[in-house]
Amino acid sequence: MRKLTEMKDCTTRTAYEDELKYLNWIYSNPKLYQEAFSINLISEYVSRPNNLFGAPSYDKALRIQCDLLQIFLVYHLKSDFKFHMKIDGDKYKLIDPFTRIHVRKTNSTDSAIKEKYFSDTFNLKEFVYSLYDNYFPNVTWRYIGAGHFAHRITLQITEFMFQVGLFTYEDVDRVLKLILEKSENLLTLEKACIKD
Repeated sequence: MRKLTEMKDCTTRTAYEDELKYLNWIYSNPKLYQEAFSINLISEYVSRPNNLFGAPSYDKALRIQCDLLQIFLVYHLKSDFKFHMKIDGDKYKLIDPFTRIHVRKTNSTDSAIKEKYFSDTFNLKEFVYSLYDNYFPNVTWRYIGAGHFAHRITLQITEFMFQVGLFTYEDVDRVLKLILEKSENLLTLEKACIKD
């Protein structure tokens, strides 16, 4: 799969460079990846984290799961929303509240989006909540290595969902609580990485 997605040595590139690598495919043929890696397949595979920290199987499984999450973000979410309105975080102050409400309403009521991301077999919000539970373990040691970026992709998926207005007002409390809890986890991880 790494050869297929050209994800070689992920730690030497920035998130922006990773995204540029994928962008050419978004506009040419995202259906190839959507067919090969359905959201149900991705959801099923990433919902089973290998918590044998430090074992070779942990490293390999997490690398595959990171690649699947990258595919989900780029070839499913970003590809499906490429022609939808978005609330860019950098321009948030320039957009009036009525426009933000319109973006949320338009995107959340889109029938194709509802059918794909909020069906009986897959719920995007619950998927994201499970990513926070599965990929931000409450441990005090360094649990990731080179090429492990599931926590970064989880935060990027969350940010993108805010940009396209898929979180409702009622969801905000739960999301903010999760991000606050997991930011403490990321701080602990950062301290452990510095110590190593």
